[in-house]
Amino acid sequence: MTPRGPEPAPVGRIRFMDRQRVNLDGFAIEDPELGLTALRSPYDPEPGLVVSGGRVTELDGVPEAEFDSIDTYIARHGLDLAVADEAMKLPDVAFARLLVDPAVPRHEVIRLSAGATPAKLARVLALLRPPELGLVMTKLRARRTPSNQAHVTNRLDDPLLLAADAATAAAFGFREIETTVPVLADAPSNAVACLIGAAFGPTGCSSSARSRRLPSSSSACAA
Repeated sequence: MTPRGPEPAPVGRIRFMDRQRVNLDGFAIEDPELGLTALRSPYDPEPGLVVSGGRVTELDGVPEAEFDSIDTYIARHGLDLAVADEAMKLPDVAFARLLVDPAVPRHEVIRLSAGATPAKLARVLALLRPPELGLVMTKLRARRTPSNQAHVTNRLDDPLLLAADAATAAAFGFREIETTVPVLADAPSNAVACLIGAAFGPTGCSSSARSRRLPSSSSACAA
């Protein structure tokens, strides 16, 4: 048997990529004690809604006297109390099946969702797998006017280049701009860069930044 020689050195492109920060970055391990939980945490509040005299007096276990500004807005403007009782009594699995069932129309899902509290919706969505979440997004995302999306990125994640490329995309007529972030720490600067660049020229362009390593690192924001 002929002995094998030494392993050949990787080609230059592989050596270059092995030195990039994205390949030196680490994964975050779920730790509920630190609040690092993607979907369901043992510290998540139990869904609950108490209505007295047509007024929300308790939201997901928080009494009205302890509402912060977000709780207050949801209680006053974000819930359809006419359907809240029906939505809150619906089992989580049954609610999740309504979301992904093609036979259930969009308006029925919206009707029920309008009566569900944030904790209720979070528990329902946590039951869905990524392909199912994509199906739900497709069902619920309504466009008044068809538009197109550009993916703006560069190898170095340079904010100035991203802003310039986002401005170019907006000038060419793209109405949505997305950037994929390989290194999580770059997400804030990348999102701001694309947001600033997308503000060039026409109005109504939106931007978002997503990390390849972890769930979405920056929500979509209107430019």
